[in-house]
Amino acid sequence: MFTLDPSSIVRNVAVSGLHKPANLEERRRFWNQLQMESEGGVRGLYMFGLLQDASENEMEDWIPWSMDDSWPVRWCVNKYLLMSSEFPKLELTRDPDLIAEKAYALNEAYIQYKKEKPK
Repeated sequence: MFTLDPSSIVRNVAVSGLHKPANLEERRRFWNQLQMESEGGVRGLYMFGLLQDASENEMEDWIPWSMDDSWPVRWCVNKYLLMSSEFPKLELTRDPDLIAEKAYALNEAYIQYKKEKPK
């Protein structure tokens, strides 16, 4: 309930208290809440929770977040990518003007992966 509070401070505390999804249903809820979250710090907490017990088959969920303006979100994407040698690593930057440039190789590899992936 508190993860939906209008205050980003309350949402931050609520998500911090969750630590990580307890099961697959809660994992889906984390991904859904992450999609709706406007505050970067709270998105980072969701991502950190999702990083716990993440599996390689979630690549399609993770890579799009490489362009997020939140440093903690991109840091989590970078840590997730350490699980796979298939994709280039995400070079992290704190400069908002360089985020797209640093994520370019990863996103291009992801586009190619999606083209080649069997339906």
